[in-house]
Amino acid sequence: MGNKKMFLSLISWAAFTILADHGGTGFVPVAAAIAGLIALAITIFNTRGSKLKLIDATGVVTFAAMTAIAFVGDDAVRRHIVDYGRGGCALVLGLVMLASLAFTPFTEQYAREATPRQYWTSPIFHAVNRKLTAVWAAAIIVMSGGHFLSGYLQAAGELHRRTNLALNWVLPVVLVLFALKQTSRITSSDDAPAAPTVTA
Repeated sequence: MGNKKMFLSLISWAAFTILADHGGTGFVPVAAAIAGLIALAITIFNTRGSKLKLIDATGVVTFAAMTAIAFVGDDAVRRHIVDYGRGGCALVLGLVMLASLAFTPFTEQYAREATPRQYWTSPIFHAVNRKLTAVWAAAIIVMSGGHFLSGYLQAAGELHRRTNLALNWVLPVVLVLFALKQTSRITSSDDAPAAPTVTA
């Protein structure tokens, strides 16, 4: 999309994935708190002169809840967050994206900031954003499956370095690149004159 706000909205989710993976159980509360603060900062930035974004609000609520659970819980709870927190966060994000199809596709919130108001009620504009939202939701949900599998193997003591790399890093990168490519294809289609141009 013409602006980068959508990608900013995903930073807190990526930050938690990185911090929780490398910090261990003792660092989980801090990792969740840092991700929450990042989500809050991005929410404030993204709402300057515009409305609150669904993904931003979801990040603030998700990481606030995870921070509270991590601080209150014992080592066993924190261990579960280390193993399954990434998968859980990705699943929440993907399901929220998917659920937005029943109301306003989440990509439409960002697209409106890069598209003339005259197109906002266009059936084409809505259809394009429904496709974009479906693509991103599917990519994130599949990503969550990779994180959950990694967490299961880690909990069982069977997660090898190559498997960890494949499930937690290679697969997410491939899925994001796929979603970006599909976004570019959909928004540059001759059938989508009302859609904003996408830049990575």
